[in-house]
Amino acid sequence: LELKPKVKDKVNLIYFSTPQRGLELLVPVVEALAEKHPEVHLDVFSSFKIYGWDDADKHFEPLYEKIRNHPNMTYHGFAPQEKLREHLSRAHILAYPNIWPETSCRVLIESMSAGLLCVHPNLAALPDTAGGLTSMYQFNTDVNRHANIFYEYLDHAIQNVNRDEAQNYLKFVKAYADSRFNLDKISSQWQSTLKD
Repeated sequence: LELKPKVKDKVNLIYFSTPQRGLELLVPVVEALAEKHPEVHLDVFSSFKIYGWDDADKHFEPLYEKIRNHPNMTYHGFAPQEKLREHLSRAHILAYPNIWPETSCRVLIESMSAGLLCVHPNLAALPDTAGGLTSMYQFNTDVNRHANIFYEYLDHAIQNVNRDEAQNYLKFVKAYADSRFNLDKISSQWQSTLKD
């Protein structure tokens, strides 16, 4: 994804994973931060439709409705990759208070490659995926403590993401992600492993 200049009078947050990975923690934090930072807007691309599990979304419908009704949030549900990439190119921050242990994280890889400042805990494989280059905090199993820690880190990110030094650093993060997770390199590694 080619980096494009981002607006400086707004801060666009994005979440694009299935809802059980931390969306219930994210929404109240953004509600609180929107009072302090009216320039913040959250785009949510989240649905089990990505797996064809439409019924699984019913449990999260009240949360989706809360997002729909908030002036600083937009719920997109499941969207094609082209639409998601369009929003990624305009986003400033990946807001990802993940509570789901992952073995790798496509959301984090794509966000780093898109030049986003990524705010997330150090849960499971996230530290390895991030390479120590993101805004990462200590995971806490207590939901309230996690939300408070995430609030502080996201607040700091919102205040600093549009500074020139932050934008220059995020170009380096993009270069790292594009090099480390290059599809040609990874496919050749898998081919070599399978041949062995």
